Amino acid sequence: MALTTRAALAAALLALGASAAHAGALEDGNRAFDAGRYGDARQFWLAAAHDGDAQAAFDLGLLYDLGEGVGSDAATAFRWYRQAGEAGLGAAAFNVGVMYDSGRGVPLDRSKAAVWYARAAALGEARAAFNLGQLYESGDGVVKNLDAARAWYLVAAPTIPEAAVKATALAARRASPSSAPLVPPLPVWPAMDYSVPVAGPHPVVELVWSAPVQPHPVTYFVELHAGKNGRFYEVNASYVTTTAISVPLPDDAEFAWRVYAVAADGSAYVAGPWSLFGKRLAAQDTALR
Repeated sequence: MALTTRAALAAALLALGASAAHAGALEDGNRAFDAGRYGDARQFWLAAAHDGDAQAAFDLGLLYDLGEGVGSDAATAFRWYRQAGEAGLGAAAFNVGVMYDSGRGVPLDRSKAAVWYARAAALGEARAAFNLGQLYESGDGVVKNLDAARAWYLVAAPTIPEAAVKATALAARRASPSSAPLVPPLPVWPAMDYSVPVAGPHPVVELVWSAPVQPHPVTYFVELHAGKNGRFYEVNASYVTTTAISVPLPDDAEFAWRVYAVAADGSAYVAGPWSLFGKRLAAQDTALR
């Protein structure tokens, strides 16, 4: 469950881009870091991070995590990773999950690790999908659910060979279907009435829900509605086999979402409750120094 490092992600992070307002500071920080001028890199990245740049916040987290030019400080590293993760950087969300999973820089909390792994996996982090599969397989931090574990292992399988092996093994362990009713999934993230930090011209949100054990295989149908003053319209409707999804957010300020568990053979379904959330600019959270 190793953290994502800067060296491994440099190309991908640069590809994310930054606004013209702080791209210069970000690039200056990159050059200073590569030259070993870590104190200068920190100052440049602070400027960009306080403008809401997720990559700069991630790089600051790595400075404190590795102790490059600053004292090693896992708690401060965690806060910067969280800021970058909240702004939609999957690598940072994965690191937050790892730190909750290991109790490094923050009290150990595998239920929170599971949420952050799910958010990172929804943003494309295969290692987060693998780690989340392990939590569902063991029932650590989440309800033990071999179907959910297998779904996440299948997501990770194209890049993590061990995940493919685990998915195959779990398929043979599934209990026989029963006639019991389906259990409604429950929204986990965003929590009810939470204001989600967003960044950039095309913000997204990761929707995460519970995965109770079902009497027979299910898929999930996810609805996201947007609007204001109680008047909503549908902006996303998706079927997925996992327990999280990343969806784009329109310009509206208020959102409502829910998840259905749908029997794989289409014979039954059950809806979870609606959950409401809003959004705010990620730059409003840049309070670290």
